[in-house]
Amino acid sequence: MGLTASQLKQLSDDELKAKEIVKEKLAESENQLKTYRQSLQSHYGNQLRLHSYSVVAVGYERIIHCEIK
Repeated sequence: MGLTASQLKQLSDDELKAKEIVKEKLAESENQLKTYRQSLQSHYGNQLRLHSYSVVAVGYERIIHCEIK
């Protein structure tokens, strides 16, 4: 991303989510999550009542997450 750790700390979650690389990684995470969720639901049915979250690490300083419904 070309940002220092202190610059990353100053950005809000929304500002980080607006960065193209973060958008790409969130989309990739969401696709993996949907596949895994379908596999679990086909095996266990609705008894799990899953809550799914997509999580992306931004360096060692930050994580970005969002719930996937």
